[in-house]
Amino acid sequence: MKNSLSFGGVNSADYGVWLTGSGTFSAPERDVEFVAVPGRNGELVVDNGRWRNIEVAYPANIPRDFDQRMTEFRSAMCRQRGYQRLEDTYHPDEYRMGAFVMGIEPETIPLNRGGDFNLVFNCKPQRFLKSGEIPIQLMPWVPLTYRTQYIVISGDSVGYEAHITSGDQITIKFSTYDSALTEFRSVTATCEDGDVGSFSIANPDEDERFWRLEITNGITDPEQVRLQLRFDLDYFASGIKHVNATFGQYFTLKNPTGYASKPLIDYWAMAIPMTSWENYTNGELQFYYDFHSDDVSAANIFMNCDLQYLYDIDKNNLTSYLYLNTSGSGIGEGLVFPELSEDETKLDMYFTVSSYDKGPGIVCIYPNWWRL
Repeated sequence: MKNSLSFGGVNSADYGVWLTGSGTFSAPERDVEFVAVPGRNGELVVDNGRWRNIEVAYPANIPRDFDQRMTEFRSAMCRQRGYQRLEDTYHPDEYRMGAFVMGIEPETIPLNRGGDFNLVFNCKPQRFLKSGEIPIQLMPWVPLTYRTQYIVISGDSVGYEAHITSGDQITIKFSTYDSALTEFRSVTATCEDGDVGSFSIANPDEDERFWRLEITNGITDPEQVRLQLRFDLDYFASGIKHVNATFGQYFTLKNPTGYASKPLIDYWAMAIPMTSWENYTNGELQFYYDFHSDDVSAANIFMNCDLQYLYDIDKNNLTSYLYLNTSGSGIGEGLVFPELSEDETKLDMYFTVSSYDKGPGIVCIYPNWWRL
């Protein structure tokens, strides 16, 4: 089998350039410094928390028509600037991001009929998995039959009707929140299949904008924990006019590589839903992110957590619309975009009515899994 590579869309096979090396790569170096301290034996290790770039070399060969093929191939490669996607047939399930910065110095056979040379790339340390480019779709969701099916507003109360397939008794909690997701008040009730009831919401505070109905006990499906129904109220001069309900859900994402990754998130809506994002390692919470966005004119929003950039399909900068709070924001770490934990990430997401009604409400996460 002949092996080839593709760099920035330039496929070496199209130019009759074939790889002749083994295609195995050494691991990148950890970025550390060794500091000598007077009066102490040995040296201190200062870890800068990152991996250095790695040089990746491919022995290559053009077996015939060397002059023409080398001229065309070299021209195509040298037109690629900066980091480009680098793939090879040795590793069909992964790719690198590399820069072609080294010249090509071939050793030719007599009459220049063919020649050998090295293709050398300066690459980022990660080997990205192509499986990390497959989107994980989180929204929309299908309503489950044991959940509260709909919410209605009548005067100063929220009405509910319970439909529970298991026939078990459930406990439901009604809570109100402000725009920062600070809980104002809550009340609970126990109901059985077919029960109809309501929660009082008399005299709501003007900041008491978000309302949430949650099943807190009695859920029988072990794969669907903390399923929640949330909704947002529209206020008019005459008071509460109407409410529409949207479903929120709780997700757990497992990292298959053991290296924390910075995902690309695609929102098919005019706002980012309310999101609680928690990173766990060995069952212990390590970091959390709470974020959402204002409504924007774009129907498609992207959050690039690697570039720390929010934008629409036309690449317009929307980062100023993002509200992001993290467990490190109070200790000088500044704005830190979400990453997927090296172990397990738990997400709790929902749209408010004002955002959900303006778009289909689909959320896709491209996890960008990688390994060394």
